[in-house]
Amino acid sequence: MPTAPSEDEVIAWFDSLSNWGRWGSADELGTLNLITPEVRTKAVATVSEGLTVSCSWDVPTGPIGFERTVTAVDLSADARGRIGWSLEHITGWAVHGYAITHLDALCHIFWDGHMYNGRPTDLVSDADGARELAITDAGGGMLTRGVLLDVARVRGVPWLEPGDGAYPEDLEAAEASQGVRVEPGDGVLLRTGYGRWRRLVHRL
Repeated sequence: MPTAPSEDEVIAWFDSLSNWGRWGSADELGTLNLITPEVRTKAVATVSEGLTVSCSWDVPTGPIGFERTVTAVDLSADARGRIGWSLEHITGWAVHGYAITHLDALCHIFWDGHMYNGRPTDLVSDADGARELAITDAGGGMLTRGVLLDVARVRGVPWLEPGDGAYPEDLEAAEASQGVRVEPGDGVLLRTGYGRWRRLVHRL
């Protein structure tokens, strides 16, 4: 079992692994810059069967997701009684956490009072939203090669226990086991077995 890094090591990575300034002081894309036209072209060229594989789960209701209520059902909305409709009302969309898949913008995390590329945190407010580094910067979408690294399988366990992390050694072992190599611009899907744990143990 790999050893978890110390807090001091993790904090040091914020400097040694930082991408601030890598693509210039005005950049608002971060590592999305690695998904170049060449990377997209290479990704598309790997398609052989044209099948789609969904990674989605059913959207939960209640306190871990959001409150969703069917508010009206009308089975005879037109004069002949043939067209009907239903409506729903959603309150409290709790995006962050493990319940709902989402994409974090670069304005989401602050470090030493700044956002990505040293921008001040007052560029984000409840009144104006994110004036810079908003998720709309990724509005063009992301098309790239997806690489699934199955850490649970390479560890020989049904899932990683809560609080257990995936370490560089795990990722390298998964690459070797699966005969793949993560390249710049790839989208990495990391399987820890959380979905199975969630379904069988936590009953969500």
